[in-house]
Amino acid sequence: MPGSSSREEGKCPPSLHDLVTLDKVTLDTSIIVGRRSLEFVSAARLRYYRGYWSNWIVAEFSRVRTAMIIRRARRELGITEESEGDASIQGEIERRLLRSKAKVNAAVDDFSRVLTNVSYHDAERTDLSWLTDRDDIRVMQTAIAAGVPGVLVTDNSHDFPIGEVRNGILIVSGDMFLEHIYHLYPEAREVITRLAEARRQNLRSGNSIDTEDSEEP
Repeated sequence: MPGSSSREEGKCPPSLHDLVTLDKVTLDTSIIVGRRSLEFVSAARLRYYRGYWSNWIVAEFSRVRTAMIIRRARRELGITEESEGDASIQGEIERRLLRSKAKVNAAVDDFSRVLTNVSYHDAERTDLSWLTDRDDIRVMQTAIAAGVPGVLVTDNSHDFPIGEVRNGILIVSGDMFLEHIYHLYPEAREVITRLAEARRQNLRSGNSIDTEDSEEP
């Protein structure tokens, strides 16, 4: 969990509280791959919000996760152009990717249990020219297809204007959204944290969640 100072910075501004709807919430790839992903899974399992994603976001998550593993391997192994083709280097990268595959599968399994899949092709046609990255357009279309007015949760502040409403979708950061839930439901922080930690321990043990049991907020 973040410290008190980062938690203060991540709070949802009072002016946005009334705009946050909890029944049409789309999670961007940056949230699914982010440091608080287990809190988002847990909050959805406990039905504090109704979440959405699309096949595009699932595929992007897999691509992003793979790229992260390769970048980390290059950094930690000190890979250069000369050493990149070394058999031992390639073997280590393959082993890391194999381990990552299990984590990706577990994450997709977790989120697929609690998020509703929508087709971004079903989004109402609207002007998205303010987005310059085609990948981000697909994410925004997913949020629109999930329902307007709605919420897009993203930590991609470079491409998405956090705190603004675009095309009927309120864009908030992951910290802002979770702190909004914790503001609405005083007990939420404890129960979500507890469930997230249990899931973290299961993952470390190589287990998966097969139960659909949940608690109502």
